[in-house]
Amino acid sequence: EYKCLSDFLFKGENKNINISVSKNSPVNASLSLDGYKHSMVQIIALTIALKMKTVIVNPPIVSDTYVFIAIINELGGTAKIYNKRLFIDASTICNANIPFFLGKCIHGSMYLCPALLIALGKFEYYGSGGCQIGDSIDSHNRPFSHIASVIECFNHKISIESNRIIGNFDNSDITELDIKNFSYSSEDLSGPLVGGATKTALLLSVNKQKFIIKNPYLKTDVYDMIDFLRLIGKKIDISDNSIVCSGNVMASSNQYIEFNLTQCISEIITYSTLALINNTNLTFLDLNKKTISLTLKPEI
Repeated sequence: EYKCLSDFLFKGENKNINISVSKNSPVNASLSLDGYKHSMVQIIALTIALKMKTVIVNPPIVSDTYVFIAIINELGGTAKIYNKRLFIDASTICNANIPFFLGKCIHGSMYLCPALLIALGKFEYYGSGGCQIGDSIDSHNRPFSHIASVIECFNHKISIESNRIIGNFDNSDITELDIKNFSYSSEDLSGPLVGGATKTALLLSVNKQKFIIKNPYLKTDVYDMIDFLRLIGKKIDISDNSIVCSGNVMASSNQYIEFNLTQCISEIITYSTLALINNTNLTFLDLNKKTISLTLKPEI
């Protein structure tokens, strides 16, 4: 058993753990996997956008989760882990300033920007942390330009002042967005921006009566967002290479909505590879087969 990295995170400590592996006779195994971290980020963002109450039944118990808990509490909401469930009450969120240190601990904090635009009509953001996948155009930092671009496509205002990004809400009659505009290829969806652009568009469409996302990047966290939106009353259709969102959110700010995340595709591939290498049988328990059957194919 290892302590959560978050135990050290807020003490400013950098901990390395040495793990030794002893050769053993491989055995058959059954595994239960936690929910997908990137799906959790989006469900948190939707919960904040709609200022609702959500219980994530199977959150990944990783440092990112504890950082989000801290951010939600700093924004005026309430979040905690109890009995391995993540309870979020975003109904009291009143602060649109994403804390400098906490925001820079993880890269998923950038999705709180569109969420706070919907919830409070504004945000202040100082940048993300986590793995920095940007190229020279982004000064080798994780790109935010595509998030800002989608926000501006909705006619919301973005400005950069000193070391912070400020967003302000503006009403817009935009009814569709083509994700191919964020692709590195005109032939198909490629590059690191199409996933973030799809998720940001979904976030910003929650308060619209009808919105169409053309050529969406459909992966596990996007499917989980769609399932969550359907759960709270939105009508979502996926057809003709588009996501069509319509209707109104029916969730009450007084009642908790329970949601199960799809399990992490990367973990499934990793453990499956280990089982194949060792010629053993591996059973995954309680998987969300509906989503995984769609998202596992490209990984294989």
